Amino acid sequence: MSHLLVVGGAGFIGRHLLEAWLSQSGNRATVLDNGSGPLGFSRLDEWLDSDRLQVMRQDIRDRIGLTDLFEQQSFDAVVQLCCGQQPGPAALSRRETLDTMARGTQYLIEGLAANGCDTPFYQLISTAPWGDDPQRSVSYGSSVRPASLMGVAESIAMEVSLGLSRELGIRAQVWVAPLAFGASQIAGPVPEFIARVLNGQGHTQNSSKADWRLIYAPDLAKRLLHAIEHPVPGDVVRLPGLSGMGWEALSRAMAELMQRFNAANPALSRRFPDADWHWRLGIEHSQHPGWPEVVVGGEGAIEYPETPWPQALAQTLRWYLTYPQLWQGKVAPVSGIESEYAPAI
Repeated sequence: MSHLLVVGGAGFIGRHLLEAWLSQSGNRATVLDNGSGPLGFSRLDEWLDSDRLQVMRQDIRDRIGLTDLFEQQSFDAVVQLCCGQQPGPAALSRRETLDTMARGTQYLIEGLAANGCDTPFYQLISTAPWGDDPQRSVSYGSSVRPASLMGVAESIAMEVSLGLSRELGIRAQVWVAPLAFGASQIAGPVPEFIARVLNGQGHTQNSSKADWRLIYAPDLAKRLLHAIEHPVPGDVVRLPGLSGMGWEALSRAMAELMQRFNAANPALSRRFPDADWHWRLGIEHSQHPGWPEVVVGGEGAIEYPETPWPQALAQTLRWYLTYPQLWQGKVAPVSGIESEYAPAI
């Protein structure tokens, strides 16, 4: 039986990571999370009665709590998810976000070292959209990050994990992933795009910038867990993800997918009377997200997605059509959607 510790495991990426891990017979997991995400711990509801998952509501900056955890339990691997702070009722302030990334990562690695752990440590960093302005970015050796709150916070966490782990003898590896998308994500460009269209606001992004770089969240989880079981060399592993999907292609794909949903479920037109799925470009000339990134270490990068793009997009959209009460007040103006309705495809 293998035991995995997932720090920040109650969030969007954590949910997919746990699903892949617990699908393997005999695996156990412990989630350490402060519950500050927009959905709290609700993404873990299906496992709450399982003896294979332990959920600990604890701040990563609780040094004594981390010391006790590593003294009382052993883990085969530790994964820290530094994938951004989504808005929510318990969202951290700017200062707390930076402090969590810096001091929290320090305490986590020091806790492993203090107990003489030979446990491998994996840190997942998400590349965030910023556009094509390199003057507003932070370079820290292995990647160029946006000079935003999360860009700076994640760059600090990466430096702490790589530098401190070398000093203290911890086996650490940083995984730099593109923008993950999929069912249950309620913050970010893709959810915002879906919400705007479902609420009849159309889509107004400009496709003249760099292409999207996306990765389907379940694919990301599978790749990371495969690396835990079959380690790849390098301090930093970069995941290129799926490229070539600009705003225009994304808009067309969404429009075609919605036509399929409507054909199978005529009631959708009554539920979303204002939905406008006609792709449109250049209306507001919003800056397209891009990832100016240079990686100088690591192997095992993803070249092709495991899940076909249409299937991944369909699964994502189905979630939005089925659970509007979970996202409407968080990523788009409420448009009066009431009862649940699970569409077919």
